[in-house]
Amino acid sequence: MPAFKTLGGHYRIRVKDLVRVLREKGIPVPAALEPRFTIAVVDEDAAFQAQIRGFFSAKPGTFEIKPFLNGYDALMEIGRKSPDLVLLNVRLTSLDGFQLLSRLKSNPDTEGLKILAISDIPADAQTAVSTGAVDAFTKSDGFPALLEKIKRVADDKFLDFPTLPSEM
Repeated sequence: MPAFKTLGGHYRIRVKDLVRVLREKGIPVPAALEPRFTIAVVDEDAAFQAQIRGFFSAKPGTFEIKPFLNGYDALMEIGRKSPDLVLLNVRLTSLDGFQLLSRLKSNPDTEGLKILAISDIPADAQTAVSTGAVDAFTKSDGFPALLEKIKRVADDKFLDFPTLPSEM
């Protein structure tokens, strides 16, 4: 099991590594150790945010959705505590999504954030990827495609994703 050494010379194990080993060995994971995967959804479309929140609420012990209606609020909160993934609409009105993406990628504390760009315009999605987003999603591709991109970007085989209902 991987461990790291603290500045004081003590060895520690990351919770996510412990949970991974427990699952690999078929040992039940205590509820207090269940990982929370935090997704910040930065989009002015409240209906889209509600759809994301509703979908992931099927796994309340695993996922936490943090909705933001504008880039300024998202920037402030992400500066305090980084989420595991940011779903970022690049067409925001107050603080443009491209500006937010640029600010997050230029800050040493947030440059490693996994950001999935969202757009209605395919060219904007590609621009976001060239600006630093790990992948892009066009809303016209549909919710199943978004879920697949989230799974790929999350890159955690132990996350228990909800299943899509047939009507989505």
